[in-house]
Amino acid sequence: MKRMVAPVLVLGLVLAAAGCGPGEDPEANVPGRSRFVFHCSPCHGKDGLGSRHLFPPLAGESWVNDAPEIPIRIVLHGLEGRLVLEGEEYLNKMPGLGLTLDDARIAEILTYVRGAFGNTQGPVSAEEVARVRALTADRRRPYRVEEMQAVRDSVRAATGDTTDVR
Repeated sequence: MKRMVAPVLVLGLVLAAAGCGPGEDPEANVPGRSRFVFHCSPCHGKDGLGSRHLFPPLAGESWVNDAPEIPIRIVLHGLEGRLVLEGEEYLNKMPGLGLTLDDARIAEILTYVRGAFGNTQGPVSAEEVARVRALTADRRRPYRVEEMQAVRDSVRAATGDTTDVR
């Protein structure tokens, strides 16, 4: 029992210094964080590392760090199918959140994700989400991975982005 006291005491001191009690999230007030935790972390984890073979990581992932249109489409309409990232296969089915969340909330979540977990992309605006929502208004089902890859290729060609994002 004595061996457990020191790590628990150290953790308590660190949390206290950060202004948090045990079990509190030190990033709770970061914009987008609480919505991410509520809507996304059950599958992708609070740390953005995903769940092996089920839900892909968001940390450092090229689909998250692509042109904003790509993650916006995924969050609005969902994604399903066999996804292979860094040699790891994920058989996920992400539901679309476009019927649940408005443009500002989606922008807030994506801004958080694109700047967290080691990602370094800029913010996503509610106007960008509204533009993509209008562009894809007739969509009634999740994107298949192959479809989304075609969209990614099209967006990259239109923007002249030659970075390998696969």
